[in-house]
Amino acid sequence: MKNIILVIIITLHNITTVYAEKKFDYESLSRYSIDELFQYANQYLEHNDNDTAMAYFLYVIGGYEFDKNRDTQYICARSHIAVGSIYYKQGYYSKAFDSYTNAIKISEENNFIDILPQIYNNLGSIYCTWQDYTQGLFYYQKALEYTSLQQQEKLYQKILINIIGVYCEKKETKAARSYYNRLYQFYDQDTLTNYFCLLNKGLILITEGREKEAVKYIHQTCEYAELNQLGSGYLSSAYVTLAQLYEKIYPDSALYYYRKALTDDLPPYMQRNLLKQLSRLYRKKDKQKAIYYTNRYLLLSDSLFDENEINRMKGSQFIYESEKNFQEIKELNKEKLEQKQQIKAQRTVMLISVIIFAIFSIMFILLVIQKKKLSQAYKDLFLRSNAILAKDKENQQIREGLENIILNLKKQLSDFSETGSVSSQNVESHYTQPDQDSYKQQSADKLTDKQKEHILSAVNQVINNTEAIYDCDFNIELLADMTGYNSKYLSKVINDTYQCNFRTFINEYRIKEAQKRLLNTKEYGNYTINAIAQSVGYKSHANFILLFKKHVGISPSAYQKMAKEYDSGNLLFHSMD
Repeated sequence: MKNIILVIIITLHNITTVYAEKKFDYESLSRYSIDELFQYANQYLEHNDNDTAMAYFLYVIGGYEFDKNRDTQYICARSHIAVGSIYYKQGYYSKAFDSYTNAIKISEENNFIDILPQIYNNLGSIYCTWQDYTQGLFYYQKALEYTSLQQQEKLYQKILINIIGVYCEKKETKAARSYYNRLYQFYDQDTLTNYFCLLNKGLILITEGREKEAVKYIHQTCEYAELNQLGSGYLSSAYVTLAQLYEKIYPDSALYYYRKALTDDLPPYMQRNLLKQLSRLYRKKDKQKAIYYTNRYLLLSDSLFDENEINRMKGSQFIYESEKNFQEIKELNKEKLEQKQQIKAQRTVMLISVIIFAIFSIMFILLVIQKKKLSQAYKDLFLRSNAILAKDKENQQIREGLENIILNLKKQLSDFSETGSVSSQNVESHYTQPDQDSYKQQSADKLTDKQKEHILSAVNQVINNTEAIYDCDFNIELLADMTGYNSKYLSKVINDTYQCNFRTFINEYRIKEAQKRLLNTKEYGNYTINAIAQSVGYKSHANFILLFKKHVGISPSAYQKMAKEYDSGNLLFHSMD
């Protein structure tokens, strides 16, 4: 017992020494580019130096995982795949699963479609190892969906073989046959494809309960593996399948093929399983041989346990150190990347600030220029509207003068008619206002020009000599009452004379009056815009502002402000008189 303990201590010491020799100088690795590091890692992997390869792959992942460059992310994804495959071969399925999951995350985010099938296939194998065939089948089928038949033919065949195996395990022969037909299309392309076509055909037949036909195909598989020297693993798999077929009907044949499958170059775990089967079958047939194979099984199991434990201890220590270094590298590179991003962000903020300042400066200058132009435009509009008001006032004075002349002429004609020189009846029929009742039976469209003049004169009398139109309730019916004419006649005459409807006609007079009152700062200077609007007949403040801007070109508040500045002498305008 002491000797065994001593051997274990010496072995552990040797393992520690070997690991110490393989400790990496990570500072020296920083001199290499990510492409060089990935290339070195793959070279170590090809020479079966998995530990060194693992260290390089982890360094790549830890050092460049935060670099969002697409090419860098592609190498990181492939490094995760390689690390996962190493873990899978060593039996660390959970760690392999984590690595493949990280690879999927990077690949899906960057749309690396060419490597997604490989990752999905590997995940499917992990689930099948855990005997979760449903989830395993899901990932196999997803891998097949993403696989390009033209560019990834070998991977496509491998996935088909895995799917057929799962369906055979689930006893779903119809689906297994469907995928087998797809695999058989590649028959005669290479020896391994032919081997799996024969083997899978036999497995499907076994699942269907057609053992006799299955035996034929499994024999062909054995012969094909021997003829093409595919290796002990492939041949043993076929022998074991054949032995399992013979166990119930031909036990001696089952023993024969189990013995043929057992060779020294097989992996130890396969030898152990075969020894277990031989020991089980010989218990009923030959006690001595059963004891012989049982002893060999126990010795190999103990040996494998010790070897596996030592390898697991070695692997666990190495994985711990690798992951520890990986985390350190990851944190350092994360800090460097954050510093770079911070500097980049500060520069970006500074640049944006300069651009924003420049934009605001330009906008401010343009705003000042525009404001000056707008102010001058308002002044021009104010001046123009005042000139129009002055011209209207002048025209009204001329019109009133002419009306007075006409009245005087009428009076002279009337006096003259009394002398008998002219028939008073003719004069009255020519100059006096016609009887308004004569319009009642007449269509508005048939009014004579003289009748229209009388109606228009009556309208102007109301507008120019009364304040009625500035009442909020003033309408065409009220105007009809005040003039004594039908509202239809009034509407017709206004439309024909001024080319607008009654409401527009009244609005023009109201807006002009609003202008006059806004200019009259002495009397209306303390009025609000709303009060001015109501004083000229507008109930709606908003409607008044819209109409004022439409007719004058500026808002009433701006107009009022310029009127006050004009009165105070701050602005110089042409006189209205």
